[in-house]
Amino acid sequence: MYLTGCPIEILGGGRTYDGAGLVDTLNDARKSISISVMDFGPISLYSRSNVGIPEPLTEFSPADSPVWWPAIFSALVSAALTRQVYVRLLVSKWAHTSGLIEPFLRALLMAADAGRAGRIMTAGQLEIKEFIIPGWNDTAGSFRKYPGHSRVNHTKYIVTDRRINIGTSNMTWDYFSSAAAAVRRPGPKPCKTTGLKTVQFSSWIFFKHFNRSLLPSSWIFFA
Repeated sequence: MYLTGCPIEILGGGRTYDGAGLVDTLNDARKSISISVMDFGPISLYSRSNVGIPEPLTEFSPADSPVWWPAIFSALVSAALTRQVYVRLLVSKWAHTSGLIEPFLRALLMAADAGRAGRIMTAGQLEIKEFIIPGWNDTAGSFRKYPGHSRVNHTKYIVTDRRINIGTSNMTWDYFSSAAAAVRRPGPKPCKTTGLKTVQFSSWIFFKHFNRSLLPSSWIFFA
């Protein structure tokens, strides 16, 4: 086990940056990666004037533009393309989902699929689903049916064929730059992941009323 945390400015001795810990887990996978998270994207969901700016400082970028942070995005594409890993990504959709998320999810799918375009190349598989709880769009206003900021799957974990990471941060730059988190992660040796794999598989397959596949050009709804 080892401890990770964020943001970098508050880390003490003996702790690894949380973003690096996530990437390390993804890079260690040999056969499978399953992720469940609320928000995902290779950017910040808020303008750079409201979040920390990664090194090197981008002094020429407009203050109202997002921060580009492709670390997790790149690790997933690399796993599917170069190691033929089977990747499943389950991302929540609710009343407060940013409009930036879906286009980047589609871009992630396209990048992973590109590895199977060559005749002499093979790649793994990357699948994305949105976890949608009925009533997610009835949580605002005076006549809302459900309380505000509810009807959302808020889990944040990664389970591979070798490691488990259970965290508190969504997978966008904002949560690693301006929100505090502390996580205990497995060390370099493989660990048993059967239990959490079962939980993720249940969310992926059996709760079919609550999720839908994200494809480059169309939606598939489960009835």
